[in-house]
Amino acid sequence: MTTQTLRPTFFDVWFANAKESRKGALLSYILQEFGAPSLSEDSLKSLKVIIRSLSQKIEQKWLKTGRKRGDLIKMNYLWLDECISFPDVATTSIETISHYGSSRRTGRPQKELESCSTKTKRRRIQHILETSSQEEISMAAEVQLRRESK
Repeated sequence: MTTQTLRPTFFDVWFANAKESRKGALLSYILQEFGAPSLSEDSLKSLKVIIRSLSQKIEQKWLKTGRKRGDLIKMNYLWLDECISFPDVATTSIETISHYGSSRRTGRPQKELESCSTKTKRRRIQHILETSSQEEISMAAEVQLRRESK
């Protein structure tokens, strides 16, 4: 499933904001419109690429019509009538914490944690350290050790 919005709505948000704040305003609008206030880093990057591309396209059309809103609408009414689609990747809400390395990335497969260097291990567990308390981490380690000893 993809989420869609009409280009005139997107253009209205683009037009209502100063050049420096357009991309940020468009990002905020999309996140608010589709109920996805927080996204994963990859999804946010994907959404920003789509916004940048559309913003550049509107900017080109805007300059071509002499920066006149009426002329832009009149000359590009067919283009403006189309919907903008945002793929699921761009609008999925925060996923639950999963095991590190379980994402569906392409490219070289990741090594098991036990065969990695100390530096890599630290980097991989950094998100656990940031999101969990010391007590939770200790309890999890204790429970795991008990399971392995049985």
